[in-house]
Amino acid sequence: MAVATASSPTAGTQPWQWFRPIYLLLAAWLVGVLGPYVWMFITSITPSSDLVQSSSHIWPANPTFRAYADLFNNSDFPQYALNSIVIAIGTVVLTTLLALRAGTALSRYKFRGRTALLYAILLVQLFPAILLITPLYIELKTLGLLNSKLGLILVYTAFSLSFATWLMKGFIDQIPVEIEEAALIDGCSPFQAFIHIIFPLARPGIAAVSTFAFIHSWNEFLFPLNFHSIKNSPQPSG
Repeated sequence: MAVATASSPTAGTQPWQWFRPIYLLLAAWLVGVLGPYVWMFITSITPSSDLVQSSSHIWPANPTFRAYADLFNNSDFPQYALNSIVIAIGTVVLTTLLALRAGTALSRYKFRGRTALLYAILLVQLFPAILLITPLYIELKTLGLLNSKLGLILVYTAFSLSFATWLMKGFIDQIPVEIEEAALIDGCSPFQAFIHIIFPLARPGIAAVSTFAFIHSWNEFLFPLNFHSIKNSPQPSG
């Protein structure tokens, strides 16, 4: 009696059958992206005396973390980092709240000049930041917000809000308006429909806007350099 045997799905496969040319591109991309960070870390643990000497070794012979101890104990870096965190969180909260409300209004309400307003909001992104340094400096000085975290939060929010509004509007456009109409029929007020319907369903958009606002405020260099003293500066200009 013959017994049928099932062949293994991996039988007869070549050792390099899994290889695809796209993997070479991905590897090159990873080297280009992660390479500078790896080199920066290696440099940070290399003793100062070895930095000026030519060596055939990439990894230092005597790695040390003394540079990190000096960074946190003998410099103002912790204060700069704390300033950046406070300013970034404030910018994220304010930008997200305003963009969520503005995006909802532009997505749900039809009014005259709506399209022109959308493009006008987007055109704000075309103004280079350095063009507005002088008027912003005068305005912050008049309001008493120079060298203050609130001043930077307001400036960062103003520059982040236009793109954030467009981004949030795109997410809210994907939420079916019939769900809100059903909530209104069931007795919800417009604000309750916003809180219980739009807000939960727009969480991916809120996450995207928050990430954008955080990265923008964390990496900004020009504004704190001109509006803050060194002691109160965030990390990029400190």
